[in-house]
Amino acid sequence: MANRLKMAKVNSILTLHQQGWSQRRIAEQLGVHRETVSRYIAQWKAGQAEAPTGSEPSKPATAPTGSGSACEPFREIILEKLAAGLSAQRIYQDLRADHEFSARYPSVRRFVRQLRTTTPIPFRRMESLPGHRFTSLDQQNRHLLHWETAVADTRIHGTTRKQVGKLFEEIEKPALGALPVDRFPFFEEGQRSVHRDGHVEVAKAYYSVPCEYVTRRVWVRWDSRLVRIFNHRWDQIAVHPKREPGSFSTNSEHIHREKVSSIERGTEHLLRQAAQIGEQTAAWSEAMLACRGVPGIRVLLGLTSLAREHPYEEIEEACAVALGYQAYHLKTIRELIKRQAPKQQCFEFLEEHPMIRPLGEYDRLFQEAFEERSMQ
Repeated sequence: MANRLKMAKVNSILTLHQQGWSQRRIAEQLGVHRETVSRYIAQWKAGQAEAPTGSEPSKPATAPTGSGSACEPFREIILEKLAAGLSAQRIYQDLRADHEFSARYPSVRRFVRQLRTTTPIPFRRMESLPGHRFTSLDQQNRHLLHWETAVADTRIHGTTRKQVGKLFEEIEKPALGALPVDRFPFFEEGQRSVHRDGHVEVAKAYYSVPCEYVTRRVWVRWDSRLVRIFNHRWDQIAVHPKREPGSFSTNSEHIHREKVSSIERGTEHLLRQAAQIGEQTAAWSEAMLACRGVPGIRVLLGLTSLAREHPYEEIEEACAVALGYQAYHLKTIRELIKRQAPKQQCFEFLEEHPMIRPLGEYDRLFQEAFEERSMQ
């Protein structure tokens, strides 16, 4: 004799079949053979479905004897909630919240158990929104807030057997500590080598450390606001605000001001150095920066270094010539210093000369040409 399925699985097969599921889908969902599903459906259609050996036939749901079940007036509501996949605990909570149900939970549990003998529910959903549809997010949020306060907080927990909201207020909430003042730390971390200029590179920006750590390895932690630097014992040795890529953050206590590089001091410092050479050099430097932008900073470094090799007068003459030709390259300045090229001359245009015809002759020439053409 072939093995028989338990009555719960048989009821699940018949319920899913009545809901329009295919036999293949029922077999895959319940983990049984498709022919088994087909056999039970055929027996049910023929009125020959039998309970498994050792089981009693299902009995129709009846109200308790005596004074009657307090759930009987809510039979239709309970059946709808069972069809939506709700548990007895959830049905009890909904009845208390929405229908002023006064009986206790065991009454609902017994009533639901009796209904399930004839109304098998193969799947049970524990979400807060089964069977509900919403037209807006605000409507859904209001429903969830009501469910949280009227259902979730008032339910009886399955393990503690106590009301969830009351347990939280009396025991759990007093045990909670205060929130931290700062945000939860979320940072990146890594090791860096301190360069000879006393800086470490973090995300393409440069941050100073005390001079005794030059050429040594340090730990760095950084987030969107701060960069913290630690030694090998995890003692904090420096902290800087986060800077943009390509910029420097130099603490005056870390590096003597005479040892701060020109790039760290910025473009204004380089322009002041160029202005010390002369007016033409300052004018050429400003025009070059306006033309070339950030790459022009390296040109300014090279220009100021020329003052250590050449007299200021030669640099002034070279910058004046280059400014006249709008040549904004350091190589041009060097070549002009070597050649000592003359300044570009500006010529005045002559309006009268024996070789230049007066404009009146051109006027007469055009008139004669038009007259000859009109006669033809």
